[in-house]
Amino acid sequence: MKGKKILIIDDNPLQLVSVKGLLGSYGYEVFTSEESLEAVMVIARHDINLIILDIEMPTVNGFQLLKFLIRKEIKIPVLLFSSHDGTGIQLMGEELGAAGFISKPIESDVLLAKVKDILN
Repeated sequence: MKGKKILIIDDNPLQLVSVKGLLGSYGYEVFTSEESLEAVMVIARHDINLIILDIEMPTVNGFQLLKFLIRKEIKIPVLLFSSHDGTGIQLMGEELGAAGFISKPIESDVLLAKVKDILN
């Protein structure tokens, strides 16, 4: 998957560092953002192949950002993640067009499998 660009959006800097390190060690080029406006700028500047998006974020939450991307016809697959492991959250994400959902705390093997599946 060398050369694939992934943007991780999460307001938790420790989570960003952890997931970036994991994905980077598998050859992905990883960008991070702690908030949605900054993330939109990263998307505009780089050819992002996958967005990994936290649902619970201040100001603009993950669902709101996903709706914005859809309205702007930005066709990048989005993998949602959340510490709330509810089927309602998963269903809402699927209805909005998310490519997948994983629960926090993130298990490395689950994340890697989802990322590979979405990018293939």
